[in-house]
Formats: sequence, structure tokens, C-alpha cells
Amino acid sequence: MRLNSNKFISRDVKNYYIYFLFLNEILIYIGQTLHLNQRLVAHKGKRSRDDTPYKKYTHYRYIESHSDYLSKKWEKILIKKWCPKYNIGHNNNAKFRKVWIEKKLSKEKRKSYEHLIDAKASNDKRRKRILGHWRYLEK
Repeated sequence: MRLNSNKFISRDVKNYYIYFLFLNEILIYIGQTLHLNQRLVAHKGKRSRDDTPYKKYTHYRYIESHSDYLSKKWEKILIKKWCPKYNIGHNNNAKFRKVWIEKKLSKEKRKSYEHLIDAKASNDKRRKRILGHWRYLEK
């Protein structure tokens, strides 16, 4: 007996999530992701590979969606409506701004990192960690 493989196509339903981070009762962040648990751990856990600052939160809520487009669209709408503290990418009226704080390196350290500092690749995360860090400041 031959089976037609087209009849047995497995279609996994992907769930996209819009999530809300709260510090006590204050909404501090709205995000969108495909992997909710990993994203929440990334916000709270210790990371050395990413320049995004940690977000201290006490609890979270989420909304499920089957469409990536709709979840991104609603994320932008909700950020503009509620203006959370840490959402500054989609929000022109944000209460905070993201500022790059440059480290002061001694001559010896600067010399040892010269090959990274002078590199043209702006995506080099190691280079960014050596040179400074991001900080949220009130406008």
C-alpha cells in the first residue's frame, strides 16, 4: 500500500505571545515573542552576551496569538497607549531614554583591546562590552 505523503503534512500551530511585565502593580514593559519562557528568563536572568539591561519585575501576564504580524502590530499599539518605563523603541513619548555609558580604559587596557576597538564591525558584542554599557535615564 502506498501512502500519499501530501495527506499527512504536519502543521504545527505556533503561538506568539504579547507579554506584560509588572513591578508590583506598575506596568514596566510590553514585549512580543515566540518563546515566552526563554524570553522571561532572559529578562530576569544573568546575561553576558547581550547589551539589553535586566528588567526587574514581580509578575507577568500574556496574551496568545497565532499570527506574528498581529502580535507585533498590537505590541506597538499597546506600547503607544500605555507608555511603559522600559519600552523606548516604539514609544516617542517614553519617560526614559537609553544612553550609552562609555568606560574609561587605562592606556594599558586600551592597548590590549586595540584590535577590537578599531574594528569596523559594530555588531561585535564583545567589543561593546569592553567599551561601555547601556543605562536608562529619565528624560
